[in-house]
Amino acid sequence: LKKNMIEELELRKQDPEEAFWRGARLGFYIKFRKEMKANPKKKFYGLWSVEDLIKNSIKDVPTTQDIINQSNALFKTITLNDLSKIKNPTLLLAASHDRLTSSNTMVEMHKVI
Repeated sequence: LKKNMIEELELRKQDPEEAFWRGARLGFYIKFRKEMKANPKKKFYGLWSVEDLIKNSIKDVPTTQDIINQSNALFKTITLNDLSKIKNPTLLLAASHDRLTSSNTMVEMHKVI
């Protein structure tokens, strides 16, 4: 994952548009992506255009060290045993097709909290 994130960062520096469209595959449905490609200047929902998103993707870009630090924090820190320490009301959400955390995992986490 860390390697992929660093590669994505490098691509974002070299070719922001290509990096955007690669990431868009995960974030937007095919039909919507086709509309976005056909109308990159269109303000979708009156808020943003593809051009806006591409410009924003190259502002305040993380460094390679930022990605390494984030990756180390995520993968070297095991917090599951600390879930029972959460005392505030907590809402856990999982999408039916979530690739990172399944709904079964969320149910188990909810039981612990």
